[in-house]
Amino acid sequence: MNNKVQALFSALGSRYVNQLGFRDNWVFLGAKGLKGKSPFEEYIKNDQKTNKYDGWPELLEMEGCAPRKQD
Repeated sequence: MNNKVQALFSALGSRYVNQLGFRDNWVFLGAKGLKGKSPFEEYIKNDQKTNKYDGWPELLEMEGCAPRKQD
């Protein structure tokens, strides 16, 4: 992922996009015009010592309701 793409995700509210590495697990829901960082983001670093699934980190799951943007 290049710097331009990272900047786009950051503008959508990501706090982890600049830390992502090979085989890291990341799930993200952002929004254009979001003030602050998104509460809908999870991240697990790929670490051979703690990986759960044959070279891959533990599975990420996220639940919740994304609020509808009010005009």
